[in-house]
Amino acid sequence: MKNWIIIAAVSLTFFAGGCLTTLPVSVEPPIREMGFSKPLPLKGALYIPTDTRNYRYKSPDYIPSKPLPNAEFVRPFELPVGEAFAQAANQTFSQLFQEIQVINNYSREDIFPLVIEARIEEFRLTLEYATYDTGTRSSRSQLLDVQGKIKARLRLIRPGKSPWEKVYEVHIPPDRLVVNPRTEEALGKRVGEALTSLFEKIAQEMAEESDLPREPLHRWLTQ
Repeated sequence: MKNWIIIAAVSLTFFAGGCLTTLPVSVEPPIREMGFSKPLPLKGALYIPTDTRNYRYKSPDYIPSKPLPNAEFVRPFELPVGEAFAQAANQTFSQLFQEIQVINNYSREDIFPLVIEARIEEFRLTLEYATYDTGTRSSRSQLLDVQGKIKARLRLIRPGKSPWEKVYEVHIPPDRLVVNPRTEEALGKRVGEALTSLFEKIAQEMAEESDLPREPLHRWLTQ
């Protein structure tokens, strides 16, 4: 089986002095009802490879510099992206299929009606400090510009059929945050929302018919 590389790419400028303990930040994908009329008549096994499940995004060390006097800065933080990825996959596919069983590994000898293998192929988070806001000099705030993207590879396996494989991508939309004690929490929330959007995009393609000339995913699952 071909191994796919997780890329954690960061373009940023962090400013602060001293050493701080890395802050663990919760990433909770929001649960949204997809509104499928009925589950697909399949019992699926969801497999998230260990390297994806254990992937954690870590911010780099701060660079000692301060563009604004007495400004607040983002603390070193860590995002459990892989755990949240697995959570988003499970809670979304559980709405679409008759049953979803989470498995830690599988082999050719295992007999499942459907195996869904999902892995992170790329996680990119771009953070950059903005100089100040548009308020008066006395009310200037440290700002943080945020954007990113997540790419995931989905591989589906059914007995007697050729595997189905596709790469999906969603973006973490550009945003500007005021730096304060809850900024790291806000970053985790945006990553969680992007993960939910990623699996909603995949689930909608699984559930819907398509007029594409090649065999669509919905027909692959139901025929």
